[in-house]
Amino acid sequence: MAKIFSLKDYIISLTWLSFSTFIFFYFKLAYLNLSSLNYIQEFSYTAAYASLFPLAITSIFLYKYLKIGLKGNLFSLMILFFFVHIIVIDSRTSLVSLLIYFSSIFFLLTNQSLKSIARFFISLSVFLFIFFFIGNMLNAPMIERFYDTFNEFNPNTRFNYLSDVNLYWRAYESYVSLFDYLNLSLINQVFGAGFGKEVFLGFEINLGGSDFSKIYVFHNGYINLLLKTGIIGFMLYTYFFVKKFLNYRQKKHIDNGKLIFVRTLLSTICLLIIFITIPIAGLMNISIFPIALSFGFLAHKEKIYTERLN
Repeated sequence: MAKIFSLKDYIISLTWLSFSTFIFFYFKLAYLNLSSLNYIQEFSYTAAYASLFPLAITSIFLYKYLKIGLKGNLFSLMILFFFVHIIVIDSRTSLVSLLIYFSSIFFLLTNQSLKSIARFFISLSVFLFIFFFIGNMLNAPMIERFYDTFNEFNPNTRFNYLSDVNLYWRAYESYVSLFDYLNLSLINQVFGAGFGKEVFLGFEINLGGSDFSKIYVFHNGYINLLLKTGIIGFMLYTYFFVKKFLNYRQKKHIDNGKLIFVRTLLSTICLLIIFITIPIAGLMNISIFPIALSFGFLAHKEKIYTERLN
């Protein structure tokens, strides 16, 4: 693909794919006449919602910021559409992903003077304050879910009742999965118990309309790696993306807009994957396939541009 399609083709295709998905699911909601209670649930199981729109916003913004094409008000309007969509679909992961993208781009491409850093954090703080203030006034579900996040990842969270387990499910599945890992044999702790490994909950619980007594897919991808590939797989996964992030980050001092774009976006994608493996299993979750596909495309583009440069 990288040999056939240009960067501009990639951005335009990504944007129109995002917009088509955006329109399709709103049409689907209207056609199915879903109530507001079922609205969030419908989107919560939509593949790619967690990564497609932040990636499209970042790609359009970065392409325009580097002034290497993609002129027109339509694409600027797309940014607004996608941003509103992220808020509406109640995706904490999408919003945090967008913040990671833009924070990474800022620190990669600016001179990082004390004044610019202060301005960035002030702008970020104002944005978050306005977002949470308006969200609290409107009783937006995402705001309450953000507050629940602290308990979902708090190792001291207590599970005295099944309602606690249901409310802080991600924290509970991490708790039982880590306990299961620590009880594996030494060889399984090092090399993993295989991708068919399941964790028994000790009881049956209804989640999302289905009954579960055991789980084999975990929200926390690092725990998934520990259980199924052991400490070896965990370290290799982490090492790969940290190393790639550092490599692409160190290659910015060039006078080639397209190559800067590719390396910058590759760096931010590596950083995002390191983060996104915690809440939604990273590359083991099909919802981030746009990120995985973009990483492969951009990595090959980087190789092509570098060879031409040399």
